[in-house]
Amino acid sequence: MQVAIDGPASSGKSTISKIAAERFSLAYIDTGAMYRAAAYIKLKYVVEGAAFYTLLQQTEFTFNPKNTPFLICAPQIGEVDISSAIRTLEVTKAVSYVASDAEVRRILTAKQQWAAKGRDVIMDGRDIGTVVLPNADLKFFLIAAAEVRAKRRCDEWIAQGKQVLYEDVLKDILARDTADIHRDAAPLKKAPDAREIDTSLLTIEEVVEIISVCISQLRLG
Repeated sequence: MQVAIDGPASSGKSTISKIAAERFSLAYIDTGAMYRAAAYIKLKYVVEGAAFYTLLQQTEFTFNPKNTPFLICAPQIGEVDISSAIRTLEVTKAVSYVASDAEVRRILTAKQQWAAKGRDVIMDGRDIGTVVLPNADLKFFLIAAAEVRAKRRCDEWIAQGKQVLYEDVLKDILARDTADIHRDAAPLKKAPDAREIDTSLLTIEEVVEIISVCISQLRLG
């Protein structure tokens, strides 16, 4: 079974996917974390062009069942736990630019497809139902008002002890949406056969329940 969950930043994809994966014993692949890892590698090791693509191609990504820690391993850098490093403001600001690179997307899409091959998996991102797993058994597209998503992101930063302004976060969310929707390589869009869920007024538990019913029905045939 393959479940694809797409949607814009802070629509609840990762949180909901993790819960559903644990509930149904599915492997969980957070593709957003992989693109954040790519941005981290580019910033941390100051690599550009072919050298960056080669390093990214050589990098192995390892999640445990609950997605922590998130490890990367490559010949030039060894094994590194980047669970916290990829959630910094610096990486968050850089990830849209890195994710718009067609070669980065080609490399990571191949890795994601390989990771999902022959497995029961739930995968979330921006292009899972349209590009990475176009034949997924179930597809969902989560949305929420930009203001709601900005509030969620603010709460997340504040819980981590960071000082942020709602107006700045909203501006970043809107900019990220524009970049994701209008990029040439695998833009964010709803797959024709995906079920859209507006999470603006729903709790995490309510969204998980909607998805869980669909998974249960599929398993029952």
